[in-house]
Amino acid sequence: MRNDSLAKSLHSESTTGPTIFALASEGLGPRAASASGIIGVAIVGGAVIPPLTGHVADLIGLRAALLIPAICYGRILAYGLYARRPAVATIVGLKERR
Repeated sequence: MRNDSLAKSLHSESTTGPTIFALASEGLGPRAASASGIIGVAIVGGAVIPPLTGHVADLIGLRAALLIPAICYGRILAYGLYARRPAVATIVGLKERR
């Protein structure tokens, strides 16, 4: 892996925040307010996780430390899959009524 690969991947990650927010809160109806609050709190995780990863890398090693962001990405994926279910069910429900 080249040294600039990490920088390139982090650069392309800058667009994921607004995309995740828009897709995760779309079609949630009355749950949209609480979902946006959860996503807002996740921004704090973006400020805490990188220094924590660096600290763990200093203590244990980089391979083990990179498990921390991997776990966070897994949780983001799980939330995205969970949040999309009601929106899909609503769309399907509208199609059945017509």
